[in-house]
Amino acid sequence: MRIRILPLVMALVLGLQIGSLGAFAAVPALTTEEIEGAVQMTAKEKQNLEKGQVVVGFTQKGSSRYVLGRIILDASPEQIWSVLANPYEFQNGIYSRMKDVQMLEDEPRRSVMRCKIAIGLVVPDIDAVVETDYQPMQRISFHRKEGSLKALDGGWKLTPHASGKTEVSYWMSIDPGVPVPGWLVNEGVKSDLPKTLVALRKRLNALRTAQSTLLSKTILAANVERRNLFND
Repeated sequence: MRIRILPLVMALVLGLQIGSLGAFAAVPALTTEEIEGAVQMTAKEKQNLEKGQVVVGFTQKGSSRYVLGRIILDASPEQIWSVLANPYEFQNGIYSRMKDVQMLEDEPRRSVMRCKIAIGLVVPDIDAVVETDYQPMQRISFHRKEGSLKALDGGWKLTPHASGKTEVSYWMSIDPGVPVPGWLVNEGVKSDLPKTLVALRKRLNALRTAQSTLLSKTILAANVERRNLFND
């Protein structure tokens, strides 16, 4: 059972920005700010965050369990937004398990998309319809409307930092509909969550150093003024 569940935990933790387990509530009782306040960092973790490392923490309220990841990126909120708000950028390499994204509704401040996530040879793909709300250059919040998962809620937050950098916070609460031990959730998060945040940083670095360009395929919410966005 553990062999089948561990890949599921790892995949769910990271990929659903669209857009990780235990018994999670369908509707989170905490706001992003409350989650950030509840997940206190140690002095060492704050130092690691300033060095560009990923810091991961957990908090719980009742039966709802939350995971929060933080990273400081050497990029502006506008630069990060052009990648972060575009699910096709995630499909293109930031999240390797994402197999397909189908836009059902595409509006400047809201989208509904069907996403398919590949787990592995012995675990069926996850199919979920996710509704996402956008506050440009500030935050993204999403929740499950239908699909394989019983419940999914989460969000991203961008906070301007010193020297033109930006702190990125990513939180999530999921109920897969099956019982999963809390320790297994922790292990999956600790091993995989940093990979997605680091992949986001690598993508931004490639754009800033002109090793790559933004995808032409995007959604309305991710549209920002692209001229000279990565050539300041």
